[in-house]
Amino acid sequence: MLLLYVLILDSTGMRLGVESLELKWKHVKHHRLDKKLLDKLPTHLLDKEGQPKSVNMFRVEGKTLEHEAHGYRNCIARINVDLWLDELKAITGNSEANHYLFCTPDGVPLKDCPHMFTKLLSYCELIEDDNGQNRSLYSIRHTYATKKIRMGIPYQVLAQQMGTSVEMIERHYSQNKIEEWAADLAA
Repeated sequence: MLLLYVLILDSTGMRLGVESLELKWKHVKHHRLDKKLLDKLPTHLLDKEGQPKSVNMFRVEGKTLEHEAHGYRNCIARINVDLWLDELKAITGNSEANHYLFCTPDGVPLKDCPHMFTKLLSYCELIEDDNGQNRSLYSIRHTYATKKIRMGIPYQVLAQQMGTSVEMIERHYSQNKIEEWAADLAA
């Protein structure tokens, strides 16, 4: 369950805690990719007939300006999340609209994921990164943002996806080294 939780956090950039642990199956929807983008879509986003696939969209509630205005925001997940959602259903036996995604088989929502994650990191002797900083479950959100920035996702889009501001993205997540952009800058 912890592995699936981490994988879904890493696939969406949503916050741990309320945003993710309050998700119910009714909050997971399929979103068909736009046919107008057909020539821009990588092949893994096309079905066997060459048409755009559906992706999962999570309706999350949490600490965002959009939440304050609408009561929620949508997070688009990576294409392979369907496999993990199927695993969640198999593990918990829960898939009804009002059932929690991350719960015990008797339907009780998970609680202490950060503590479980820290215990796992400690057991694997991975609690500290190369700079001596302690990793935490929140590090997954940082990893998501850093990867998306490196992919060239605009800060405005990333801020909407993550439910934060462009300023927060710049301040906390855009710590790329200039060497990482050497090829682009030299072109």
